[in-house]
Amino acid sequence: MAAVSTSPFPDATPDILHDAARHSQDSITDDTWTITLGPWKLQLSNGAQRFLSALVLAPLITFFLWSSPVFATTTVCAVVAAVSCYEYAWIAHRIHLRFIVTLEKYEEANTVVHPSCSSTGSGVSYQSNEPTYPVEMTPPTALERSQGQPPVGEVMEEEVVAFLNKSCAVTPVAARFFCGREWLVAIIVSVFGTIISSFLFRLVSSTDAFYTVNFGGYRMYYAVISSFATWMCACLTPDWKYGTLLVFQQELFTGLTLYSMRCPINDFSCDNIIHPAMFLMFGIVGILVLRLLTSTGPIDYVVHIMLDILGFFYVIGTLFFIVSFVDVDRKATYRKLIIALLYVVWAADSGAYFVGQVFDYFNYKNYHPLASHISPRKDYEGTLIAVFVGMGTMFLASDVLSINGTIAEKLFFSATAVIVGRIGDLFQSLLKRAALVKHSGILIPGHGGVLDRIDALMFASIVFSRYFGAIAD
Repeated sequence: MAAVSTSPFPDATPDILHDAARHSQDSITDDTWTITLGPWKLQLSNGAQRFLSALVLAPLITFFLWSSPVFATTTVCAVVAAVSCYEYAWIAHRIHLRFIVTLEKYEEANTVVHPSCSSTGSGVSYQSNEPTYPVEMTPPTALERSQGQPPVGEVMEEEVVAFLNKSCAVTPVAARFFCGREWLVAIIVSVFGTIISSFLFRLVSSTDAFYTVNFGGYRMYYAVISSFATWMCACLTPDWKYGTLLVFQQELFTGLTLYSMRCPINDFSCDNIIHPAMFLMFGIVGILVLRLLTSTGPIDYVVHIMLDILGFFYVIGTLFFIVSFVDVDRKATYRKLIIALLYVVWAADSGAYFVGQVFDYFNYKNYHPLASHISPRKDYEGTLIAVFVGMGTMFLASDVLSINGTIAEKLFFSATAVIVGRIGDLFQSLLKRAALVKHSGILIPGHGGVLDRIDALMFASIVFSRYFGAIAD
């Protein structure tokens, strides 16, 4: 008997499928934003939202970095790390849920087919705080598998973000004592948590090892702002285990910040007692212990620690490269280089996006995707445009800011940073596709969440840190 195709496009060619995937992705990312002003309604396209976000954020961050580079870099990185850990917690929670549900369905199916077989199962008794919904198990067709396209039904199941209308870590307390006011409970817990974390920060930073760290007179401001952001984000994670993990990771990030200000990236060997690897190893051990004590079974434990360790290195590890730029002895150099890094990544991303919109307007069809099964909108054409825009931005920024280095060094490092940043963009898209969500958050109009905006920046910072080392030596 001949196999019957279940694809909605039985006669589709690979080019048609790829074009359909791009338009499907358009429906995901090109969301309009409606502003109501009395009797008038103004609809802003995704491109307009991106432009307005850049118009507000770029000058604000530039002014903040230029006027107070130490306080700005450390504080912004701490807040961004807290929000990024929060967004990643929800993505990881949803990936974990999908994996466990899928595994249990396959085990149930295997039990029905082989009832005489003795199966121990996954050892997982999973209780989710998300509403139950049917999980589509429709397998991809042979053509979809050969082209790396996801099943069409998968796109229809996607949510905007993972945390909308979901219970969080403080929901049980809010429901029992505060009439469901989760934000009120989160604020109360955050105030007490900020007091505790600020006291611990003052205690640690006053030791002989970190007493000389110079925050430019803003030491306690940094402690209060970063601590409040940490505890607020922890309260809004999926459950108390994710919240505990977020606070733990943020405390480690604070320790890494103190260390990097004492031993900047060009002088990591200045301390023979403490090393950044110790913080990272302590983080891994903490994750292993927390999940060992709270997991419901071996499969649950393995999946959790894999996702948690991945998130720890993805968020804390990459943002550490940015905060390690802080070098009081080379303040002028690192301030200029961080601003250049921001503008190179932002310009490359925006340039590729808007040129892609122009190509779509003229119905350009000959795209060459980087990884269509991960992100149909990422292609070689857009990457090439991003590289040229990034190099042009670096050339212009280095001329305006008088950044050291030869032209060849600037062009090489900027091009490499854009390419590596593109990989970071794909990695974030992979996480969102695994979690079946469109965005990591809703904080930045036109982009989504903080992780959606800084995914390329986090990876590109690794390259720019090497450039900083090359021109500062």
